[in-house]
Amino acid sequence: MSEMLWNPLLVFLGGGLGAVSRYLVTTFIGHQVGGNFPFGTFTANIIGSFLMGFAMFCFLNRGMAVPEHIRLLLLVGFLGGFTTFSSFSMETVSLIQNQHILSSIMNVAGNVCLGIGAVLAGMLAANTLN
Repeated sequence: MSEMLWNPLLVFLGGGLGAVSRYLVTTFIGHQVGGNFPFGTFTANIIGSFLMGFAMFCFLNRGMAVPEHIRLLLLVGFLGGFTTFSSFSMETVSLIQNQHILSSIMNVAGNVCLGIGAVLAGMLAANTLN
């Protein structure tokens, strides 16, 4: 199969697996925690950010040779499908529309700050591997 067909298929497969994983995480966390705050999406974003930081550090800073098809499957596909920025945006707007202003602020600040922190934590975790 040509690269022109193979690469989108890899992204599609990884994205589907990532989306199903996101659904499982958000549903599980939502049932465990409940409430108005979208803890499931929040959790998926933080986990995805950590994994992205970990992978990118390993691939870039450790000089790990990663074939393009693995990068497309895991980073573009799986993590692209798993992280949920569009869901995060929609849930934030919904919180605002339902006048949960403090929750909307906490959602934005938490996802941005902890997401960046999780990327850095992933990089640190990858750096400690010998």
